Amino acid sequence: MKITKPYVSIHRPHTHYEKKKAERRNKSGITENQLVFIGVGSILGAGFFLATANLIRETGPSVLLAYLIGLFAVWTIFEAMGEMLVLEPGHKGSFLSYVEKYLGRGYGFAGGWLYWIAGILIMSSEVTAIGLFTQKWLPFIPVWLLSAIYTLLALGINLIGLKNYGKIESLFGAVKIGAVILFTVIVIGCLLFGHTRPAGVVHAADNSLWFTRGPAGFLSSLSIMFFTFGGVISTGMASSEIEDHQRIPSAFRKLVALLGVLYLLSLGTVLVTAPVNLIFANQSPFVTTLMYLKVPFADHILNAAMITAAFSTMTATMFAVSRILVNLGLRHEAPSSWAKSNRKGIPLKALLINIAGLFISIVISFFLPDVIYELLTTAAGVVLLLLWGLILWTQYRFRRKNDAQPALMWGYPLRSLAAIIIIAIAIISTAFDPEHMISLTVSIGLAVLVTFIYFLIRERIEEGTENIAEE
Repeated sequence: MKITKPYVSIHRPHTHYEKKKAERRNKSGITENQLVFIGVGSILGAGFFLATANLIRETGPSVLLAYLIGLFAVWTIFEAMGEMLVLEPGHKGSFLSYVEKYLGRGYGFAGGWLYWIAGILIMSSEVTAIGLFTQKWLPFIPVWLLSAIYTLLALGINLIGLKNYGKIESLFGAVKIGAVILFTVIVIGCLLFGHTRPAGVVHAADNSLWFTRGPAGFLSSLSIMFFTFGGVISTGMASSEIEDHQRIPSAFRKLVALLGVLYLLSLGTVLVTAPVNLIFANQSPFVTTLMYLKVPFADHILNAAMITAAFSTMTATMFAVSRILVNLGLRHEAPSSWAKSNRKGIPLKALLINIAGLFISIVISFFLPDVIYELLTTAAGVVLLLLWGLILWTQYRFRRKNDAQPALMWGYPLRSLAAIIIIAIAIISTAFDPEHMISLTVSIGLAVLVTFIYFLIRERIEEGTENIAEE
């Protein structure tokens, strides 16, 4: 009978030399504030600036309620990841290593590959959105060509090394925060000192459109809303590079609070100002609002900020999914050559695999330019929800096996259970919307396919891990 060796984390420092090496590496890592800005750079992208148009059309002013629900779930996800990262640091695969250790090898394999797929979908939607934004200035250049150019630029940033990457992403995060604040100040200033009537509130009040498509439309829109938080896991992965792991929960709390202020305040000004029936899916509601107010050049300034936002989210996601491929390669759950890095610690082969996946999506966008963005956002949203559920389940198993450890997350386990219920409702409700059914089917089909592949190659994966453990 074959004896399977117990789980061995190939990313945790076991010897005195390796621990000292890890300490030296962390001293050159990122700071708490950099992690907050990287989080903003990873999360606040095209999903927020463009996909919110669909959300407002489907939900009306109740989009604010959707975001309050979303912020609660995202805060819980961050708290769960932060608790595990602080109480058991050293996992360079971030959430993937915890999933494998506490749920089993198959879940780690499925989680890793599903996150890679979600990352490709997120990058594809971001680069498609960047192309659409850029066409405002260059309408004669096709979206696919603009997408290809931005893809190569993102590759260049990922080739500069971790420290410089952290600085650039922090700068991108600061630009996004400044853009949202500037938008909010301009709109409020126009309403207070200009001659524009706040038609959004009047329109909603007169027509009782707080739930534009009723409860069903509100629930089916939750998956798209969660997509606008698509950088949560990549932020969690970046947190493993922080100088002081004890500061991770604090950084996550600051990040969620900042996102809450930015999301709710900016969306609130849109809803107050612009009539819902003037907001269209193919244009950012923020640009629509500025055009409605007739603010000169403001829409061009915001368009530049949105390009920056989408590009930085795409770059951060490329960084995260490259590390996932390295992690999978080290576990023999992907070709081991993908795990190799150069002297700067940059996984060149993993990056090139990501670029290949992106170019495939660009080719698809050439044939389906009108529908590709919404399909990508919904599919990515569903896959991310599956992964978030996996993280919360992992935390549950983590707490059961570490009862002696101090709990860092308040409200456990009821809070985690509430977040899981919200996630389940968001996934199930997608099935009742014909427009989202294709994306849901594709997402579930991918999850089934990844699971099937694992069972086909399980023995080879286990043999590879046993060889690593013996070394």
